[in-house]
Amino acid sequence: VTGGNASARSNLVRHNIPKSFGMLESHYIYIYRLHGLHHCQQTRSILRICIAMCKFMRDFVDVMLSCQTKLDTNKKRQGVVQDCCPKVDERYSMGSLLTRLRTGVLEKVEVEKSKDGSLLHAPELLNLLDTLLRCPSPFPPGFFHIMSIPCSCINLSADIGVLPKKQNDDHIPIDTKGAECVDVASGLPFKLILSGVIPEEFMRSADVEFNQIIAGKTLQYEGQLYEDDDAEDTHSESGNGGLNLPMRHEPFSATLQPCGQFIMPILCEPIVREGFYRIELKLGCRDVRCTEWAMPTTTPLEIFLRVEDYSE
Repeated sequence: VTGGNASARSNLVRHNIPKSFGMLESHYIYIYRLHGLHHCQQTRSILRICIAMCKFMRDFVDVMLSCQTKLDTNKKRQGVVQDCCPKVDERYSMGSLLTRLRTGVLEKVEVEKSKDGSLLHAPELLNLLDTLLRCPSPFPPGFFHIMSIPCSCINLSADIGVLPKKQNDDHIPIDTKGAECVDVASGLPFKLILSGVIPEEFMRSADVEFNQIIAGKTLQYEGQLYEDDDAEDTHSESGNGGLNLPMRHEPFSATLQPCGQFIMPILCEPIVREGFYRIELKLGCRDVRCTEWAMPTTTPLEIFLRVEDYSE
């Protein structure tokens, strides 16, 4: 696993092991954000420990099986201490072990690696894997309990005002997959309105009280408006941050009424360049401890924008 040329199978394994732990970590994070609100504290602690274990194994394998080159000292690993288990989870043996390994072992390995770039061998990795797998975790009965989470019926609309009608309306057709497509003037701000009712069953099954609804917004460029020669796709320019990549924004929030209703205005910044865009919203809630959880909806919360210059 630690040797071989770039085309050998061992090299592919060396690159895929950290990705596998990272994918497993993302799955645990998704389960925690979606189901953690409706289970007990012990179940949430075990899920956080599983997340921390996958994150530690990803970082440790990445350091152990890296190529025989010195690490970039200017590129520091993000949050070694912050990736440790919370203090409340250190009461479990696995949580305490992960904290000690990250602060006492991983930091020293990274320091030695940055000095001489020596490649560590597989036995140390196998011993660490065996130790973690043998460390028991007290999974509660609720961890394996399948629970149906009620979905919320949410409405998404756009407040863009009145726009003049364009002479040339020969747009390139785009598949909106049933979502609404609205016209937006380039260079002008617009507003989205998110409203709905949270089911009573959802609020009743929550283990922690919450009083805020949050929504995360993602803006994605989908394509150009016309097939003209002048309408070349220039959205990958570095000056605009690369609009071909999704742009994520800080979550918006609104107060939840006692009856379960809410109305959330979402102010959107102006989009300068013309083209088709897609805005996707992820609904969630924030409990009294400022922990954010995901909330499922009956339909995807997305809307398509036809951004065009109406000043001509």
